[in-house]
Amino acid sequence: LHEATKGRSKIVSLDISEEMLKQARNNGHHSNIEYVQADVAAMPLLGDTFDLVICYSCFPHFPDKAKALAEIAKVLRKGGRLAICHTASRREINELHHSIGGVVKHDTIPDKAKMRELLGISGLKPIEIRDEQQRYLAIACKG
Repeated sequence: LHEATKGRSKIVSLDISEEMLKQARNNGHHSNIEYVQADVAAMPLLGDTFDLVICYSCFPHFPDKAKALAEIAKVLRKGGRLAICHTASRREINELHHSIGGVVKHDTIPDKAKMRELLGISGLKPIEIRDEQQRYLAIACKG
């Protein structure tokens, strides 16, 4: 993201895990990147702030997906977009988590109808939901 924005945009890397943020910091620190440890369902960020929120390989792990999406909608500016991305299909992600068991057993990506419903309830308009062999992508926009 730093390279894609040529360092001209503020980037916030948010994770509930301090260890994951530590790894992100070790990938190279840039002055335009802020690291925030927080739960996505209770972000300590101002509303109407972001043009884009990317949930990369994390959405299934949100215990309360509706609450997380409502928080994301809150921090997005009008016209801002949300991208939920994975490098595998919904089925593959869900089967992997089920096979691992334990705390991730029920961490799943909902089907298209449920995803559209969750996005709509949160105030986001679904634009596109692609569930393909090597990727899952859901894009929504605020207002």
